[in-house]
Formats: sequence, structure tokens, C-alpha cells
Amino acid sequence: PSGVHRLKLQWDELADDLRTHGRILQRLGLTPRDLHLRPRGRVAVRWTLAKLLFFGVTLPLASLGSLIFWLRWRWNFRDGDPPWPCSWSYPSWGF
Repeated sequence: PSGVHRLKLQWDELADDLRTHGRILQRLGLTPRDLHLRPRGRVAVRWTLAKLLFFGVTLPLASLGSLIFWLRWRWNFRDGDPPWPCSWSYPSWGF
């Protein structure tokens, strides 16, 4: 590739990295300006609590869903194994 083409590829790669970084910041609820500010204790605590509240809601819901799945599995196959052949060991995953 020519020098101009190589330079365009580098700029495209940089643009992709910046877009990815922007998406990560957006998911964390941050802006690029927040990265340059000196974190204040109150703001840091508020941000951390907001993230913990998210996990405080999703973790119990995920646990409840897992419990319901397990209970239904046990109820449906309480007489023995499922009617189809299956193996729950890691070799059956293809590793």
C-alpha cells in the first residue's frame, strides 16, 4: 500500500478505537471531561452507589431466574434423566 493508503488505515484504526472508548465511557455514565477532573469524594461515592444499585437489582433477578430454571428442570425430570442423551461434562463442549 502507498503511504497515503497506509496513513488512512492508521486514521481509520484510531477512529475505531476512539468510538470504542466513547461507547465504554457512555456505558459507565462518564464523559471525556470527567476523566480530566479531579474526583471528589461525594461524586465518586454517588457514582459507585449508582453502579452498586444496578448490580443489587440484576444479581437477585439473575439468581431468581436460575432458581426457577433449576426447579422446573428438577420437576420435569424428577423420575430420572431427560429423555434425550446428554452429558454435562466439559468434553461434550468440544474443548
